[in-house]
Amino acid sequence: MKRIIFICGVVLTLILASCSTDGDPCAHDWSAWAVTVEPGHCVGATHSDDGEAARACAICGETEKRTICGGTEGLAITDGEVTGIDTAGAVTHLCIPDFDPDTGEPVTSIGVNAFSPGYVGDPLLTSVRLGANVEIIDDYAFFKCKDLATVTFVAGSKLETIGGNAFTETGLTSIEIPASVTEIGGGAFASCDDLTTITFASGSVLEIIGVNTFYESGLTIIEIPAGVTEIDKETFYGCENLVTVTFAPGSKLKTIGESAFNTTDLNGIEIPAGVTEIGIAAFYWSALTSITIPAGVTEIGWIAFADCEDLAIVTVLATAPPELGTDVFKNNHATLQIYVPEDSVTAYKAATNWDAYASIIQAIP
Repeated sequence: MKRIIFICGVVLTLILASCSTDGDPCAHDWSAWAVTVEPGHCVGATHSDDGEAARACAICGETEKRTICGGTEGLAITDGEVTGIDTAGAVTHLCIPDFDPDTGEPVTSIGVNAFSPGYVGDPLLTSVRLGANVEIIDDYAFFKCKDLATVTFVAGSKLETIGGNAFTETGLTSIEIPASVTEIGGGAFASCDDLTTITFASGSVLEIIGVNTFYESGLTIIEIPAGVTEIDKETFYGCENLVTVTFAPGSKLKTIGESAFNTTDLNGIEIPAGVTEIGIAAFYWSALTSITIPAGVTEIGWIAFADCEDLAIVTVLATAPPELGTDVFKNNHATLQIYVPEDSVTAYKAATNWDAYASIIQAIP
């Protein structure tokens, strides 16, 4: 059953004592929650002051207190899921609570299209603060909330999943992803033109970055957490300001997918040693000047490095020539040189599609 709430509780603090009858533990006889400090209503430029609510046990006198975040009127919660807000267009600063204050039930998810009904984002929403119990931000939750510039997570966030297109075409400028997140869905931050920086909290357990996740966003720099095994198709496609990509120590990356860094300003990258596949057009039309391809790479797809006009040095560490697609090094710098292990020069010059570059293949200095 749908409930419209006025306050948003976020932190539950227990003051423990004993409560028993006839020597056996008993359920506390709690009073109703009572607001002791009124919260603000998020009508100013920032989240307003938090309030506080309390209740007491009629048997033993123990108390519980909850912080009530400076929230917003009209937030709708159904069975622990935020389903939207009844005052769409009137809210600028939104607080997602830890608990449904009517039931005490943890608020664990933001529903599909919660703030983007009909795939049209809330027109005035500018900032969101999410409670610690939220585990899922579902697909299209904030889709096209074009003025949404700030999303923060309270300490102890349990967030695990950011759904597909959850923040597509929002006004985010930066965001820190909680360490607990394991998956970011396809297109989650696509077309976020103002998003220049995304960071991952220390200890990140991220494993999956979906298709088109940062497609045509404004990213300039990113460090990819160690647990990510694949950069999926078109993950950073069209990020024309993306200059720097690094990988956390101990990277488990295996695959760089099709068009993953296509049309970026990436001028250098250290590909992790565990990578085995570089997909079709993976670095097409990027700003690379040099690249080292690890020894474990066995396949490089069609036009993977084509039209990288500044690419002048390619070093391939594999002793056996990787399977090479056609036109992989087409339209590179006029002085392009390809360096391979000394004992493998002859094999590279004779290998399929490598033979097209026989005149510029030589031993690693």
